[in-house]
Amino acid sequence: RTLYRRSQIGFHAAWRTDVNGIQEDGVANAMIGHYISSIGLPVETVIYATSAAPTTLTYLPTHNSKWRGIEYILEEP
Repeated sequence: RTLYRRSQIGFHAAWRTDVNGIQEDGVANAMIGHYISSIGLPVETVIYATSAAPTTLTYLPTHNSKWRGIEYILEEP
């Protein structure tokens, strides 16, 4: 995985809309968790990738190349 210094990679919980507006979707988040685990990333990554509310983003920081189980190489463009 390669990340450029000015890249911004954000994560948020899966969601759906219904009569009450935007709602987190537990089944979709479970599927995301299953996929992340199936590619060999730890549970810590699943939690990080699905913890932000649907209307916000949690960004992968560029200062730590092993953040929450997500390892990457930082490159200059």
